[in-house]
Amino acid sequence: MTAIAGYVSTVKIGANTIQLVQTADLALAAKSLDTTSLGGNGWETSIMGTLGGKLALKGSLDQSDTNGQQAIITAFFGRTLLSGVVFSPDGVKTYTFNCWVTDFHPASPATGKADFDFTLLPTGAVTAA
Repeated sequence: MTAIAGYVSTVKIGANTIQLVQTADLALAAKSLDTTSLGGNGWETSIMGTLGGKLALKGSLDQSDTNGQQAIITAFFGRTLLSGVVFSPDGVKTYTFNCWVTDFHPASPATGKADFDFTLLPTGAVTAA
């Protein structure tokens, strides 16, 4: 098994790459639904519920990235759905979904560069390919 360099990763909205992303972290999880009942054998039981997750993005703020960062900012303030977001952690495998922008955190320290944190919340299926 060979390690893969992170720099080949991409995050896109449709065909448009979101510029200056330094970290992209897709966390998907299944909910566990408790089915433990009285009179059982003392062990908890459960069934699997819905799947969900989030994509956390961090990077350098670029106001000129109109089809990437600005599209995310516009969707956040407009409370509009982003369609066709594609995350590729290795330049080959992709995860595609529609999402809401739930968090936007711009930061600008006096001694550093302007940065962003975005959280994208998939709605509906995440398609792996």
